[in-house]
Amino acid sequence: MSIKYDKPSAKFQTKTTILKASDLEFTSNASIASATYTPIIATTFTPTLINADIFVEVFASYNINGGGDDDWYSNITWADNEIGHQWVQFNASTGSAARSSALFPLVGTWYNINTNPYTLAVNAKFGTSDDTLTVYADNSFYVKITEVAR
Repeated sequence: MSIKYDKPSAKFQTKTTILKASDLEFTSNASIASATYTPIIATTFTPTLINADIFVEVFASYNINGGGDDDWYSNITWADNEIGHQWVQFNASTGSAARSSALFPLVGTWYNINTNPYTLAVNAKFGTSDDTLTVYADNSFYVKITEVAR
């Protein structure tokens, strides 16, 4: 799916919402050490535009402690459907990626047909790990939601 913005047009309506950690009541760091997706945040979002592409971007600072062979996943769900995900793998025997800045930013899209409220969640889990992911509830955590109606 692509959205083309060649020139200003009355055909498109847009709305952007930016939510910071405190807007989402995310005031304590999230610590995750589970092989099951665990919410970092979950909130109700009510779109304002119908027949709209919704683009969700999540920015976060985090750390995965430890070392060795690990892999971690993050995702965005909209109405319990995964709309975007990231994966990072660390391999101790051949070097390792940084243990931060790969699970985020995270993006996803959803096509919306109404203005019903939906649950938007940002989640994380490990694939194989004995370490803990800490996502910081600070001024680096943002969720940006852009609605584009045609």
